[in-house]
Amino acid sequence: MKKNILIILCLLLAVPSLVLADWAETFINNYNKLGLDRSVEIALADNVTPEAIIDLAINNDEINNKATFKALYCAGANRDEIHDAAVKLHVSEVELAKALEESIAECASPLVLDDRDNTGILASPSRP
Repeated sequence: MKKNILIILCLLLAVPSLVLADWAETFINNYNKLGLDRSVEIALADNVTPEAIIDLAINNDEINNKATFKALYCAGANRDEIHDAAVKLHVSEVELAKALEESIAECASPLVLDDRDNTGILASPSRP
């Protein structure tokens, strides 16, 4: 009986690891085929958290951290979630700020980003 309980517990612990491995493997495959920006978009659409994506990038020498942050911002991930994950994973504020600046320059204006994140500044047709 104890042996069966132990086996069940081991299986329960293994299942989340397999799910994690599955999304990470898919992400890496997409990264190799489609590039970082598209891989991040697909992962976010599949409900992978910004923290999980950042963690994967930090632990993978092939993926640039700053480019990952930029891709997350450009894909529309919540800035607060990105920031909180970066702090938790000990990423420098300077690196994060540079990625945000690059995402604004390459993907959208600050006004659009603020509107997307519902920070109180509303985009309107009268604004550039």
